[in-house]
Amino acid sequence: MLLPSIILTTKLQAFEVFIRRHPTNIRNVMSEELDYFASFPEELRSLRGKHVALIGKKVVASGDNAIEVYWKAKERFPDKKPVLAYVPREETLVLTKK
Repeated sequence: MLLPSIILTTKLQAFEVFIRRHPTNIRNVMSEELDYFASFPEELRSLRGKHVALIGKKVVASGDNAIEVYWKAKERFPDKKPVLAYVPREETLVLTKK
């Protein structure tokens, strides 16, 4: 099962390149959602291990499959662009580079 890892890595690398080239675009488009997600409110704690769709400061859909979560959000809010995120499990270790 090496292939999915390679595809995921490639997509992540492409996204990182896009962010480096267009940092203000990403920040402007997803600012409210990113700030909300980073504050890790109680609502998100109850969704650990799930994919969520955010519009503004509101979780509009959640589930185990990111694609299904996206389409649930689009059905409810067809004119909006939901931001998808994965709420890490409690035991997940997140490493950052300074």
